[in-house]
Amino acid sequence: DSSSSGVFRRLGFGRFVRGAPVLIDWAQVDITHLLPEVHLKVPHEGLRRMHPADIAHVLSKMRPARAANVFGALDDTTAARALSELPDRHQPTVLTAMLPQEAARVLEEMDPAHAVDLLKHIPQIKAEALMTLMDPTKSGELRPLLAYPNWSAGGLMSPRVIRVAQGSTMNEALDAVRTSRLSDRPVDVFVVDP
Repeated sequence: DSSSSGVFRRLGFGRFVRGAPVLIDWAQVDITHLLPEVHLKVPHEGLRRMHPADIAHVLSKMRPARAANVFGALDDTTAARALSELPDRHQPTVLTAMLPQEAARVLEEMDPAHAVDLLKHIPQIKAEALMTLMDPTKSGELRPLLAYPNWSAGGLMSPRVIRVAQGSTMNEALDAVRTSRLSDRPVDVFVVDP
């Protein structure tokens, strides 16, 4: 339990403590440094084997600069998924603490709608600088979405969809799902005519 209430629980005053404990697996913690921050015992390479939500849970307990260093050591896809799993209030601070080139690569891997939400929560000049470092095709997906208010239909939409031609077979639709970058999450397949 990494919360201050954990100390009171260990001293036997648990009945006076309110709130749920903040638990971190001991296998992931290095307790040799007695600092007010969590230190990872697993090497950064070992984080790749963890689920992105677990990575986010551990990194949410760190200072933004330290978490940004760990994100920089992950591959871009894993970093994007873990960043998406961080609490909303932590995402902008961690993104701005990352090296600009790393942050741009992570934004490229994120779902466009989520990337746009994140870009709207950092200073506009920083958001523009990150988009100039991105692949022009990827930043081109984001720029039109930035114009929409957050909770409008345009603010919620994503340009990444799976579509198949009218008259396609079920196998063709399944192949489209398998080959898309969206196949790791629940998706809709749109049937379109010419």
